[in-house]
Amino acid sequence: MTLARFLLALMLGALPEVVSVDPILGYPLCLRHRHSPRGGAQYPDYRTPPSPLCPRRAVPALRPQALQAGHSSRSHPGGCPAGQAGANVTDLGAPCLSWSEVPPFLERSPPASWAQLRGQRHNFCWSLDGKSRPWCFYANARGQVDWGYCACRLGPSLTVIRLTGGSSVQEGRVELYHAGQWGTICDDQWDDADAEVICRQLGLSGIAKAWNEAHFGEGSGPILLDEVHCTGNELSIEQCPKSSWGEHDCGHREDAGVSCTPLTDGAIRLAGGKGSHEGHLEVYYRGQWGTVCDDGWTELNTYVVCRQLGFKYGKQASPNHFEESPGPIWLDDVSCSGEETSFLQCSRRQWGKHDCSHQEDVGIACYPGSNGHKLPLGFPIRLMDGENKKEGRVEVFINGQWGTICDDGWTDKDAAVICRQLGYKGPAKARTMAYFGEGKGPIHMDNVECTGNERSLADCIKQDIGSHNCRHSEDAGVICDYFGKKASGNSNKESLSSVCGLRLLHRRQKRIIGGKNSLRGGWPWQVSLRLKSSHGDGRLLCGATLLSSCWVLTAAHCFKRYGNSSRNYVIRVGDYHTLVPEEFEEEIGV
Repeated sequence: MTLARFLLALMLGALPEVVSVDPILGYPLCLRHRHSPRGGAQYPDYRTPPSPLCPRRAVPALRPQALQAGHSSRSHPGGCPAGQAGANVTDLGAPCLSWSEVPPFLERSPPASWAQLRGQRHNFCWSLDGKSRPWCFYANARGQVDWGYCACRLGPSLTVIRLTGGSSVQEGRVELYHAGQWGTICDDQWDDADAEVICRQLGLSGIAKAWNEAHFGEGSGPILLDEVHCTGNELSIEQCPKSSWGEHDCGHREDAGVSCTPLTDGAIRLAGGKGSHEGHLEVYYRGQWGTVCDDGWTELNTYVVCRQLGFKYGKQASPNHFEESPGPIWLDDVSCSGEETSFLQCSRRQWGKHDCSHQEDVGIACYPGSNGHKLPLGFPIRLMDGENKKEGRVEVFINGQWGTICDDGWTDKDAAVICRQLGYKGPAKARTMAYFGEGKGPIHMDNVECTGNERSLADCIKQDIGSHNCRHSEDAGVICDYFGKKASGNSNKESLSSVCGLRLLHRRQKRIIGGKNSLRGGWPWQVSLRLKSSHGDGRLLCGATLLSSCWVLTAAHCFKRYGNSSRNYVIRVGDYHTLVPEEFEEEIGV
């Protein structure tokens, strides 16, 4: 500082500041007076400052921060009410910078603890403790960052909030600064209405989404709040019903989080229902929300939508249950495989191309899992390895994987629900013991218990998903539209061919080293020799081959133990699965 500038400062009655260089911008900061606030009744201890030493003609080049979306003209999450003059202007008339735009390193230190305000997306003057003078950062005439006091009156002191643990500044675990430390919020009653308030208080616009069960990781500080229950219209979390500070019954595994997703083309939501978990599906495109037509809609599509929205399960719901959307119909003929991470990854028509009306809008109800809304859920279901599409091993799609159902307690009533969910209206038959072969994925369910009247398999679940004591040798199956007829009486000997059978396959395959399951009825000359039993469930002794209406060929050693009396044996024909009773089986005496 030159002697002339020092004398000038003394004549103006101000204590000089040391001229320094901002490490980010690389220019010397302008001189400013320590006693910068205007005088008056509000701050009688401060003298009226002189005109600023930096020329004010350069200030208009700075852009003032606009009031962020979601803030009203009555208040804001800083220290001064937004309707008050000077709420985002220093006492020297310089517009305040957004707290999120301030460089991380400053040569001239601002008031203590200002870093707690970093990330707040507004530019209002702030007093962290609600008692000291409100202030803000501004850019001086040379474009360098400095700070100054504001002349606005303080409003209520509001809690400082930050989001941590997310992949961007728009999401993370909610942490509050209270009593000198950062802490978390318990997720009891935490929902999208609470998330909307948090996003508004942070000045973030877009789609507000609540996340539970420490989705963004567990915090390490105290748990400050519990039972937060906002309506969604509040301007800050202080206005929401909640527990007293520090009162809770939670652990950090229940830390609440939010995401404030900016609106971009392809964003989705459920609208018109009782909450964000249900409604007709809407997609954001070119600044407008529109619906999706239900042509070709499947449960796999529903699964992708609910998973993208943060729910574990879901089911298609009638659009008549929700308010009709006035917007356009954006998408039609959507087809998902179930493995997509985004709804837009599914195949579909071009934007706006459809042949539908709003009566065909897709409706969805999602289910979050272990807590939250209790809704009937639907799982994508398929039948595998049957002879046609109406039969097979039952597989369900859960958590991104196709898996099987254990056959413990599996009955025709369970099969009836499966077939009904798949759209078949005829009789249903249950099959057990991997009748259609063993699956390869996880075993998702066990001890399913249906009455036969349920609309969805999910209504029959009696224990947790993934909990079982089974192997794939117990995979359950069904036959839909089943009209099988139990064989009765003696077989018609005239129908038995006297011509030796021929193998269906031309190349040799041995079951023991890689054979495959045969089709029912594909090998009619294969029979079994069984030991008679007074209970009617004879024991299997050996395999045999039907040569004609009267002759069966088997191995001689099969008679070694029980003798050669024909009264000890029976021949079973039409048996496909040895351990499962079937309608085409018939036993013939020897």
